[in-house]
Amino acid sequence: MAERRGREPGIDLARGLAVFGMFAAHVLVTAPCFSWSDPGTWTAAVHGNSSILFATLAGVSLGLMTGGDRPHGRARLALDRRRIAARAAAIFALGVVLWMLPAPVYAILPAYGILFLLALPLLGLRPALLAGIAAAVALVAPFLVEAIDASRFWASDEGRVVSGLIGWRYPFLAWIAFVAAGLALARFGTAPSVGLAGIGLVAAGVSLVGFGVVARGAHPALSADPHTTGVGEML
Repeated sequence: MAERRGREPGIDLARGLAVFGMFAAHVLVTAPCFSWSDPGTWTAAVHGNSSILFATLAGVSLGLMTGGDRPHGRARLALDRRRIAARAAAIFALGVVLWMLPAPVYAILPAYGILFLLALPLLGLRPALLAGIAAAVALVAPFLVEAIDASRFWASDEGRVVSGLIGWRYPFLAWIAFVAAGLALARFGTAPSVGLAGIGLVAAGVSLVGFGVVARGAHPALSADPHTTGVGEML
């Protein structure tokens, strides 16, 4: 399958890691906290990271569907948007069905469908602008999400229903940053891949050290812990 013309083996591999990581986070017994010095805790790496990788790859897929580093023209892009909107509706509907089942897991698909819709205006943007949007959202949205989460509405029966229906466990106001970043990767193409990998490593280092250690406890919106939607986790 990976050798078929038009496939991107690296993306298939990353998507496989994301899916297996999400299975592990939901099904297996994994360590609650990750520590570099204790290999026994390394299973905790699947928490948060797997779903974030899944969302980022959604952006990559949208970018490849719409032309990769040679984006489709206006007419074809309009057709792409209609097809993606239909796919978003189907994904959202499936996510709602999964949410209604008595399963003790959080369904990402409702948020996934909403993210597809939010990505529609981004499809025609240049990669540098997409990267800038991703960075800006990653730095600002965690504070907005924290303010929204502080509402008493979410503790009510109606709030719990709305939270499930929109997949607020994965708040789309912040998670659109991952989709925009993935879309930027697809638009950049493969030429600058080493440089982009370096940027990713720097961002990860800043997250782990600057926000995971130095800023720990300073402000909830700065957290690097899994599923906190803090700036550290976003980076």
